Amino acid sequence: MKPRRLVAAAVLLVVLLAAVGYVSTNDSASPSAASSSTGDGDLLTNGGFESGNLQGWQTGNALIPTVESKVVNGSSYAADFRTTGNGLALSQCTLHALECSLVNSSTISQQVPGFSISPSSRLSAAVYPAFQSPSVFQITLDFTPSSQQGSQDVVIYYIFYASAGQCATYSQLLVNATQHARAFCLPAQQGGWTVVTRSIAGDLPSALSPSYLSGASLTLSLSFAGGNSNDTSFVDSIFLG
Repeated sequence: MKPRRLVAAAVLLVVLLAAVGYVSTNDSASPSAASSSTGDGDLLTNGGFESGNLQGWQTGNALIPTVESKVVNGSSYAADFRTTGNGLALSQCTLHALECSLVNSSTISQQVPGFSISPSSRLSAAVYPAFQSPSVFQITLDFTPSSQQGSQDVVIYYIFYASAGQCATYSQLLVNATQHARAFCLPAQQGGWTVVTRSIAGDLPSALSPSYLSGASLTLSLSFAGGNSNDTSFVDSIFLG
């Protein structure tokens, strides 16, 4: 796991302070319904947390999510992300790129080597947000191209939010901080499960072809930063294939 990108996946932090000049288009999109993320072709290990623990996932910092069995999406287990209350620091970070070093976040990730994007490549996840603004939950796909294809990472951000205005600003800060990036604000039902499915090829920055990422190393990260001490986000049924 690359420390620089782990920071970006969590909540900007250092990467915003080293922003580059390229600005990608920031799009908003509504999630579409999808079936549970089970079946053949899943490239993730323990994407549904059915082992009852975080087997297969790398933990990014001391704030490690727990695996629980009470709030689940038709399965036995889900991951429960919580952090200490960040309050004003999180608002300043997501709206103004200030005080990001003070933000506590919880992140786990998996690496998928040799990933190639086809028209059928998709990401799906079940998310249960139980938080208020400025809290944010984020799924990040970070592609490192093979040496034959290029040297610049390509990043896709999926942001689940409580405030549409906050997400619009935060997502633009993210794409401003990365040379090839695209960010999507995804509204989700607070206090209930929302299942989303995304076409990875369709979500790439518009200037890039899937062939640019043939054989890329992919890091998928799940991150949560809570603005209030009781805020949480449950996640289940992560599928990548």
